[in-house]
Amino acid sequence: SGKGGVGKTSLSVNMAIALARSGSRVCLFDADMGMANVNIMLGMTPAYTLEHLFTNEKSIQDILVTGPAGLDIVPGASGFAKCVDLDEQQQQRLVSALAYLEPRYDYLIIDTSAGISSSVLHFVAAAQMAAIVITPEPTSLTDAFSLLKVLRRRGYKRRPQVVVNMAQSSAKAEKIYRRFGAAVKKYIGLDTEYLGYVWMDESIRASVTLQRPVSLLAESDPSCKSFYRL
Repeated sequence: SGKGGVGKTSLSVNMAIALARSGSRVCLFDADMGMANVNIMLGMTPAYTLEHLFTNEKSIQDILVTGPAGLDIVPGASGFAKCVDLDEQQQQRLVSALAYLEPRYDYLIIDTSAGISSSVLHFVAAAQMAAIVITPEPTSLTDAFSLLKVLRRRGYKRRPQVVVNMAQSSAKAEKIYRRFGAAVKKYIGLDTEYLGYVWMDESIRASVTLQRPVSLLAESDPSCKSFYRL
């Protein structure tokens, strides 16, 4: 996203659960290297995290935990400054871990941190599909634009997907995407694609406090329809 607070983790968690409940084998990789939030959103306290992988104390198999709907989770490291800038050995451990995970799942969802650090850019480049999360806030749009500009300068050629979060209506979401997509095309020379939107919904905000994602509700519930549609 470039910017924090736009709902990347909420979107990642709810989409992962929706996919798992639909019968897919899903792994959610919390790639926020300093401020991990996936386990907090799910009310889980993992015994081991990526920190233990990077210090070579545990393997990726050891730190994997199973969450709701059979979803597997790689817990991120919290408050571990050395994770923000990985050395060569840590990067190799991470590559090996991803290589182990990839063939075992239908979907491997990587929840990156905000900003344009090298680890964020590496994860985006490694992913088969990058989804940029934006909201109607001008700061969200400018920060997402900056992230795409940095990616483009580094030779990124895939077509990023765009999700509009906290949208007031489908028409307004599409309008926000069109404006954003046109600016990215004109000034960066990168084509984007509209993946969809998620409603501005108080239930989603409340679910974060309750540590119970809305995608665990009945599929017919309006609060989780956006994630099943995505």
